[in-house]
Amino acid sequence: MTDKKQLLKEFLKDKEIPLFYQASWLDAVCGESGWDILLSLDNNGHIRAFMPIFQRSKWGISAIISPKLTPYGGILYFPPKNMEKRLSLYAFKKTCTQDIIDQLPNVHYFNLAMHPSFQDCQPFSWAGYGQKIRYTYRINSGVSLEEIWEAFDAKTRNDIQFAQSHVQILESQDFELFHKINKVSFDNQGIK
Repeated sequence: MTDKKQLLKEFLKDKEIPLFYQASWLDAVCGESGWDILLSLDNNGHIRAFMPIFQRSKWGISAIISPKLTPYGGILYFPPKNMEKRLSLYAFKKTCTQDIIDQLPNVHYFNLAMHPSFQDCQPFSWAGYGQKIRYTYRINSGVSLEEIWEAFDAKTRNDIQFAQSHVQILESQDFELFHKINKVSFDNQGIK
């Protein structure tokens, strides 16, 4: 394990972070030595933000891409607890983002889907990276299903009711079934 990964592991031991940023996930989808970590540190050497990267090279073309089965990645920020002002938080994130951009290896191709909470692509744009904005709609888990249902317009409710009469959704812990369904999907797309 590299010094950076060890530092990150120590930093994260008492924090909850999304699955796709966890070392165990990255080890599983990239291999233990198949990913690296970029850190933004404060003046005392404490982690302010980090970004895992998966770098590949094929036919002489180097790329940073999202690992298989990983819908998002990008930068995860850890602002100080006393940072409440919006402009201070904005400046903090911008500084961390620039720190991480400065560490990015020089590659021919960069394609990474950022975490849904990532809001400011400007530093990447200024550094010469292109961006394609996609949207993820998240429903607050503190809201009841009835409130969510009432917030939909009539057409959306009708579409959902129509789909419910034509689609069956089952919850299952059957890994073999999951693997079989994904294999069929991947085979249809030509993905290994």
